[in-house]
Amino acid sequence: MKKNLKTMLYALLLLTLAGAAEVAASRYAPASALCHATARNVPGALEMYNMDNDPIQINGVRPVDRELLTPLVKGKYLLNIDYLFELEKKFACRHYLVQADAKAPMMIICRQHGAPEYKERNLSPQEQFNLYCRENGMNPGDYQLDLSSEVHSDMFGSPLMVHVANLWPVFMVLPVVFFVTVVRRRSGTGSLAGAYLFGTCVMAFLLILSLINIYYFSEPVPGFRRFTYGSYPSGANSLSVVTLIGLGIWWLISLLNTIVSVVRKSEFMLPLVFTVLMPLAFFLVESRILMFFDTAVAMSFPLLGALLLYLMATRS
Repeated sequence: MKKNLKTMLYALLLLTLAGAAEVAASRYAPASALCHATARNVPGALEMYNMDNDPIQINGVRPVDRELLTPLVKGKYLLNIDYLFELEKKFACRHYLVQADAKAPMMIICRQHGAPEYKERNLSPQEQFNLYCRENGMNPGDYQLDLSSEVHSDMFGSPLMVHVANLWPVFMVLPVVFFVTVVRRRSGTGSLAGAYLFGTCVMAFLLILSLINIYYFSEPVPGFRRFTYGSYPSGANSLSVVTLIGLGIWWLISLLNTIVSVVRKSEFMLPLVFTVLMPLAFFLVESRILMFFDTAVAMSFPLLGALLLYLMATRS
């Protein structure tokens, strides 16, 4: 009865942490996302207006102001323009429409957050404008735009998750507590077996902490190229590196432990579970066989961590 209650408490704790993070994320949107979602309505509305009326000329670059937007609102191509200027007050946004000629794609760019088309590139708004000019035969020196020369840093996700990601090493005290209060109570555990159990506790909690990377990337151990664009907490990067290296080392140790346990005809369930299921989970995530369920597949990492904790709890 006590063991069942203990297991239920662990599962409840994990579900509570995951649920709280998801609720916090659903209530938070970064400034760049709000800016891009709002601003991208303007080029589409202008194109529809130009098809039905005398075209409004951009002539390379034109500021997005009330003079430009008023005809779009009167023609009901835009419902409201006040929310666009609310961004300027709240986030210091300032938008420009850019179009080289009638055949070139139209782009809207914010002086703070850049253009939606270039959001996944590690470029400042000024560099984005220069790139557009090079691609479409314009000379950026001909236009005086108030664009930032720095890459915008806007952490994606809730403020709570940013702190959790950056302070993830603090949570590594939990495997120590779990080992001392639960696992070590088992009688007859030698020093080598105890060391393996402690290491497995650490790996189990690292697998559970992969929820942080799933939250940001939909992947438990994102490829290092994923950190080359976008703004993410530095802790997400370090957690990915530590987890990836730790999984590789501990899989080799678990494989050796499994072989030794089979030869000695001793208990081998825990190392066997890690040796078999860890490569399977890694293969499912990296192969993208179930790409439409990538987040659900990624949860195999924290679920494996919970399973390892369960196996260690039930043997204590």
